Amino acid sequence: MSAPVGSLRDLQELLEGRGGYVFEQRSFAFYSVLLYTPMNGLNKLLHEYIVGHEGADGQHIPGHFELFNAQTGPNWLVAIVEDVSRAQPIERFKPEDVYEIARYLGASVDDVPAIVFFTDPRERNETLVLRLKDVLPDAGQVTDEDLTTLFGKIASTIDNLCKKQIPDDARLDNLRDALKRAWPKDSAWGAKVSTAVGWLEVSATKANTILGAITSLVKLIQSTGLY
Repeated sequence: MSAPVGSLRDLQELLEGRGGYVFEQRSFAFYSVLLYTPMNGLNKLLHEYIVGHEGADGQHIPGHFELFNAQTGPNWLVAIVEDVSRAQPIERFKPEDVYEIARYLGASVDDVPAIVFFTDPRERNETLVLRLKDVLPDAGQVTDEDLTTLFGKIASTIDNLCKKQIPDDARLDNLRDALKRAWPKDSAWGAKVSTAVGWLEVSATKANTILGAITSLVKLIQSTGLY
């Protein structure tokens, strides 16, 4: 069964064993937070890909929410900053809110938009930061197909890793190595990746554990009147 996309609050509830509003109560081999701001360019494209957007005639154009859910599969749980289930879209957040969330998770401001991966969130604080602008075409050229291909590549890489007997404390390093192999120089974006510096880096949260960082983040977001 695939994991639905939920908010950081949903992820906190899951990890604390409180059932969760969106996520079902189970563990995953890999977790991640997809970070994007309420700004234009690639940030806006990521939001529209998942959640959808308003067309010129005011009608809602749906995103690829169900497709993204299906792609993540049973091994990869993804949380986003905006809370779709509680009608708190990314437009209600300030860019600086997202940047602070990034810092808590070990990413820098110039990494955003990014995917921050982690494992064993109750026990570990290491993260792996994938800077999306370095593995996608320029924002003006990015298509829905490009994003579908990207998320599919990550999901298949994770699924292949889960077929192996990898110790818990080595999963993140193995994911980093596997993702680096997934962008060969002759691929569609290989030339861009090969010249990028720091496009995929191991980092760590501000807290002793991922769960501790997420708990602090949810409190931070709630202090702004959200969640």
